[in-house]
Amino acid sequence: MSPKQKIWRMVLLTLLAIGLVQMLVNRPFMVIGILAIIGAVTYLYKYPPRWLIRLSYPRNSGHPRLGEKKNKASGTPSKQKKKYNKKQRAFRVIDGNKKTPGSDPPQNTKTQ
Repeated sequence: MSPKQKIWRMVLLTLLAIGLVQMLVNRPFMVIGILAIIGAVTYLYKYPPRWLIRLSYPRNSGHPRLGEKKNKASGTPSKQKKKYNKKQRAFRVIDGNKKTPGSDPPQNTKTQ
């Protein structure tokens, strides 16, 4: 960051601090109201009430409602969706950088 940008940033932060102090002195209830609104929004974001959670899920989706538990025995494997579907492929050896086609592999390799 260049010195000019640092100076402008300090000027803006100083003016912001002066404005906040002046607003707190002249209109304390307005500042308290703004802080209360910000606090309420933050609280509802971190700890949403149950009725708000229910509104976020559509009714006929696969999500269980709050208070209900999914029955593990009721779902059969054919009905359950697989999370990741991977195709089985044959093992394939890729030729490396061989100097000559008839060279021997290194002698100190271990087999599992």
